[in-house]
Amino acid sequence: MVEKYPILEHTAFLLIGYVGLILLVEMSALYAFHTHIHFGPVGKFSGVLIIIALSIWYARSAPMRQVCRPVFRIANVPMVLYAKVSSMLIGWLLWPFKKLLGR
Repeated sequence: MVEKYPILEHTAFLLIGYVGLILLVEMSALYAFHTHIHFGPVGKFSGVLIIIALSIWYARSAPMRQVCRPVFRIANVPMVLYAKVSSMLIGWLLWPFKKLLGR
């Protein structure tokens, strides 16, 4: 399927993010609000199917790509910011080890 729809290679990252978001919501609800939220298998599977269907639609439809372009541009800002901050934090955490190794 990846040969027929190369967008599915990138969709895998969206699916990982989707699973992470579900875990974050469930755990946050439990620890922060002492409320049990559980997404059942049908809800999780439906989300996966929707993400895959939208990805294939996006890959095959020029109007869909044009509509999504500004949304992706806006959504990219917090992702780039997160990447820069986390990279900086990891650099600070690894600094002593780099110093020990002479790098």
